[in-house]
Amino acid sequence: MKKILLTLLFLNSIICFSQKNFTMDEFNSITNNGEKWKKDIKIFLYGKYTKEDSLTVVKTINEFNKLIETINIELVNNKDSSNSVIYFLSDGEYIKLYPSKESDVRNCMGITYNTFIFKDIVKSKIHIDIMECTKYHYTSRAIIHEMFHLLGFRHIDVEKNSILKGHTEVLTEKDREMISLLYKK
Repeated sequence: MKKILLTLLFLNSIICFSQKNFTMDEFNSITNNGEKWKKDIKIFLYGKYTKEDSLTVVKTINEFNKLIETINIELVNNKDSSNSVIYFLSDGEYIKLYPSKESDVRNCMGITYNTFIFKDIVKSKIHIDIMECTKYHYTSRAIIHEMFHLLGFRHIDVEKNSILKGHTEVLTEKDREMISLLYKK
């Protein structure tokens, strides 16, 4: 009877979630052992974004929400009611708002700053450098890439086959699996 129960528990864990595109060590490294949002994400768009930029954000939110079981992501119309802001500004404009971030934002297309209380992400700021992204036709990729960071995923040395590599404008199967695992009930 004990063997049957253990077998059933093992099979249940495989049926509930089966991933094939990453190891658990890689997952734990990319998520810093499970750092994530526990409350809904409310995103405000700030600055000089285009209709295409806002549509990319909405499309990414919809894709994330299909994969996430524990929270919801939505756009809000008021910065005060948000816990995440995507700043569509040049480096200079962003540095005027956040002077202490100058060394971080120079010469990068986008950057995400997550604020934590223990392992819970409670706030996020994303800077999309509209000058660099426009120059290199990279805005959609930068938005999706940085929004993936917003969820709690970070770079690791051996990453491959991921939006984190920046060579794709869509989430890969690996990315979708990692989101589903991190935000599984």
